[in-house]
Amino acid sequence: WCMDFGGLKPLKAWLQATFDHKMIVAEDDPDIEIFHTLVDKKIADVVFVRDVGCEKFAEMVYEQAERILKEIGEWPRVRLMSVKIAEHGGNSAVYTGDLELKDDDHEGFREPPMDLVARIYRSVRESGDSDS
Repeated sequence: WCMDFGGLKPLKAWLQATFDHKMIVAEDDPDIEIFHTLVDKKIADVVFVRDVGCEKFAEMVYEQAERILKEIGEWPRVRLMSVKIAEHGGNSAVYTGDLELKDDDHEGFREPPMDLVARIYRSVRESGDSDS
């Protein structure tokens, strides 16, 4: 038991606002004005980010999750180990930040299977629990 998932509602809200049914465009896209026009005309819900791609999305999520853990007072008791982003089976990235653990920092720690978060997320979505 590390922390109640209910405490991560700010992270869930950010993930939905950033990725759920969104068009994600790099701020330096050469056709950036077209995307601004789509937003202005309410044709697309566009999120502008520094960089795009699985690697950068994993880094973005890691940084946001770490910030939220600090804001809600769980850090450093609860530390984020890594974030895995998978576009599909053949394209994924893991970001581990700059966390360096000493041997005694993770005594008894056993890393869960990488698909654990996906199973938990699917389970929450299928249950229809909008508060999770």
